[in-house]
Amino acid sequence: MKEVLKMRNLAGLLCVLFLAVQEGTPVKVHPRADSTAFKFLKMGIGARYLAMGGAGYVHGDDPSVGYWNPAVYLNQSRAGLDWAHWFYVQGIHSEQLNWSTVLKTVQEGNFEVPAECLGVYFNSLYTGKEMELRSGEGERFAGIVHPLEPIVPPEGKFGASFFCFNLGYARRINERLRWGLNLKLINGNIYVYHAWGICMDVGLC
Repeated sequence: MKEVLKMRNLAGLLCVLFLAVQEGTPVKVHPRADSTAFKFLKMGIGARYLAMGGAGYVHGDDPSVGYWNPAVYLNQSRAGLDWAHWFYVQGIHSEQLNWSTVLKTVQEGNFEVPAECLGVYFNSLYTGKEMELRSGEGERFAGIVHPLEPIVPPEGKFGASFFCFNLGYARRINERLRWGLNLKLINGNIYVYHAWGICMDVGLC
């Protein structure tokens, strides 16, 4: 029992130190370095967990829990697959595909429980080419005649798209403690601008 408590205290301390380092890192690069890019990642995955205020951090038994906490993959008893399509205002769409499976099981008392799990999810947000491109040339008096009809027609239209591909892994340390890891590949496109990012999440439960 003492060994379990020591392990949990050590894991908690490491988690706090990791979060403290991550909290200060973006500020050293730029004061607003973490305030603009890839905001779609904060929209959440899974209607069930969104309705419960993000309860997927600690509880769940379907493939979409990997977004909230990769360690919770170990709550599953078998492989699973789910897909969701979201439609927002102004022609904004989102697609979410989640899959997970149990790699290894162990015996705990009279029950066989997952010891290792693997999960994958794909999350995207996109629009059609509906946003108007305007450079501002010739629009000095735009809106004077009619506020919704600028003098100069748009120079074209463009869209935006973002996606995240995530590979997750979870492993049971003992009957009280589990850990998980997510590796993300992220891409964003707006007009002629493109951005790529790599991200890592660590979870405990």
